[in-house]
Amino acid sequence: CCSVIVESLGGLLEYFNDWAYVQCAVRGVPFMDATRITFSLIMCANMESVQAALLLNFVFWFGAVGVAAIGALATALVAAALYGAGAAAVGASVGFAIGLVAGAGALGIVNSGVKALLVCWADSPDRLRETHPEFHEALMQKTLAMQ
Repeated sequence: CCSVIVESLGGLLEYFNDWAYVQCAVRGVPFMDATRITFSLIMCANMESVQAALLLNFVFWFGAVGVAAIGALATALVAAALYGAGAAAVGASVGFAIGLVAGAGALGIVNSGVKALLVCWADSPDRLRETHPEFHEALMQKTLAMQ
């Protein structure tokens, strides 16, 4: 029971840290200031609705595992063709590990970009309306649909 609570709190802190690091990157502030800014955004701005519907981390890991599965399949086929059926399992394991690292690295860039966009929108929605009205309208529709 206690381990579940500790793991849940750890997950929440890690999730909060992701958003705080976005503040560090976007605003160039120290981490402690970024945590205060992040907490304010979560409590006061559009972030409550965005976070409720945000499946970004799920999509990120699902994509990384998909890349890993493709890597495992490809290396298993190559290993089986070159070295026989016994090497296919080793090839699949190596391919899965390499694919997971490559997929997580590539999709991590997209993950960070989307989080930066959402933080900037929550902080100043008018700026997004001026520069990219179609994105602003889509975010507003999603936010209103959740309320």
